[in-house]
Amino acid sequence: MYNVSSLDNNKDNRNTSCGSWTLFGLLEESKDKRWGYLRTYCKKWSCPVCGPKKAFILKKSIIECATERKLQRLLTLTLDPSKCEAEDSIRYIRDCWNKLRVYLIRKYGKNISFIAVLELQKSGYAHLHILIDRFIRQDWVSEAWEALGGGRIVDIRFIDIHRISHYLSRYLT
Repeated sequence: MYNVSSLDNNKDNRNTSCGSWTLFGLLEESKDKRWGYLRTYCKKWSCPVCGPKKAFILKKSIIECATERKLQRLLTLTLDPSKCEAEDSIRYIRDCWNKLRVYLIRKYGKNISFIAVLELQKSGYAHLHILIDRFIRQDWVSEAWEALGGGRIVDIRFIDIHRISHYLSRYLT
């Protein structure tokens, strides 16, 4: 049990990549009153220690959820650069995706299960990688995505449920 009495902001420069916040206090409530340090992680994506840990935990959660819900189709949606500016592409692609979800509800009569990962291209434009639970024809997705203002370039493919981590790791790291 940790009963922390003070906060020490890494005055001794211990482990400068992480542990920038160190708690110093009473470690155990006992007669000998042992005092010591306890490292607390920064939990920032930019940290070389915490970032990979966060990515691993996120990837593991996505794999568990995708396996449980049988999400075996990988849908990639890109934007037509003439439709919006790069700075507005995240908001714009989310609006288009929400409209496409309404189209899918109308087509199938119920919500689809999905996990979406947003990625920025080198040009600054956003695109979506979405795991979904059902087969959708390529030509229908292309026409619907273009009609909603997204663009013509879409990709949908079947993926092996056991290789989901391979497909998603490049987008999450």
